[in-house]
Amino acid sequence: MQQNRLQIIALAMILALFTGSCENDPDKIGIEIQPDADKLNVFSTDTLTVTAHSVYVDSVRTDETSSTMIGSYYDPIFGITTSSLYLELRLSTAEIDLGDSPVLDSMVMVLEYASMISSGDEEMVAYGDTTTMQTFRIFEIDESFYSDSIYFSNNTLSTKAAEIGELTFQPQPTDSITIDTTKYKAQLHIKMEDSFVQKFRDASDDDFSSLEKFLEFLKGIYIVPDEISMGGAIMFYNMSSIFSRMTLYYSNADEDSLKYYFPVSSGSARFMNFNHNYTLASPEFQNQLNGDTTLGEQKFFLQSMAGVAAIVEIPYLKTLTLESNIALNEAKLIVINNNKEDEFLPPSELILFNIDDNGTYTLLVDQLEGAEYFGGTYDNSNGQYFFRITQHLQKVLSGDTIPPRFYMGVSGASISPNRAAINGFSPIPPAGNSQKLKLELIFTDLNN
Repeated sequence: MQQNRLQIIALAMILALFTGSCENDPDKIGIEIQPDADKLNVFSTDTLTVTAHSVYVDSVRTDETSSTMIGSYYDPIFGITTSSLYLELRLSTAEIDLGDSPVLDSMVMVLEYASMISSGDEEMVAYGDTTTMQTFRIFEIDESFYSDSIYFSNNTLSTKAAEIGELTFQPQPTDSITIDTTKYKAQLHIKMEDSFVQKFRDASDDDFSSLEKFLEFLKGIYIVPDEISMGGAIMFYNMSSIFSRMTLYYSNADEDSLKYYFPVSSGSARFMNFNHNYTLASPEFQNQLNGDTTLGEQKFFLQSMAGVAAIVEIPYLKTLTLESNIALNEAKLIVINNNKEDEFLPPSELILFNIDDNGTYTLLVDQLEGAEYFGGTYDNSNGQYFFRITQHLQKVLSGDTIPPRFYMGVSGASISPNRAAINGFSPIPPAGNSQKLKLELIFTDLNN
């Protein structure tokens, strides 16, 4: 699993280099070289069996991501998903100087809400039900971690037992705040326990004399939501904002109402931990993950945040060449969202890799043609995705040893909470041909 995880990360990085680099018009590819005589021998089919079933995802990389998610929510299909954050705070000055006779009053952790673009360019400020009350707890991290290290969604750090902050609240990600007549984005404020403030009162000047000394004094904080068993939501927070920081309120011999900021800088180590509790998931979901892969014929599942992916196969593809010598004009894998009206939005984009006989994930040659040609983006209007895999399947039909076996997952799974239930090849209740997982083939019979 570790090997596959690193393969997926490397492939995603390579794919990003090609995305948009070549935007061929798929309707024009090959037309100019097709003889008129051959056009009479063009056939099509979409009845070839396509199998799929869901599998666990080991983990995804979550350190220093562009989007930070914290929260917990219940999904009647997927169960409970919770995202927590390990975060390193920095100094806003080279060293801390609070003046003569400082008196430390209180400390508050502030997180600025953010949003992300989801399916169909829709702005999403949270994923789930923000009317549900949530409780965030803060603990002090008890071991060092580093911004130049790699951390995954299943990594954890040891923390001290005592809680240093807690807040039960209803998320308000769209409520701006006004400070001195200026409006700012919505923020979450969590007051730290006085016992934590006392840690700073008892500190020596040497603890604040440099960043290195400070990170020995406070290695970081862990923000973790209580698990939600009904409702709930995943919220987005902007760790790049100057307002996402811990604030110390104090006074000294010369002045009252002073503040010192402990910011989240570009050099701050941070990573998210994702936890999926599938004990409250639907039976069909649990049974499929527990080994009944035949259930994927009806429906299979895709979930970001190191949830689940799918193995897709075309077992009888080579039967097409038993009686005829064919050339593929086009091959499109059509992936249908089971419920396009679901309150939980589907992923904006899916990924697809080939799986060879050694279990290695490889790019499909079709991916090199660019995203417009290859596909993978969700179409809100018809509730589906497509992947154009013509060149790859032609290699299979031409005798290449690569199997028609694929890994399908959620693109951006470390920064997006979206999930989807997908119709299988034989959905129940029975759906029309337009509403099932299928492979659309257009081909030329070269024997005629």
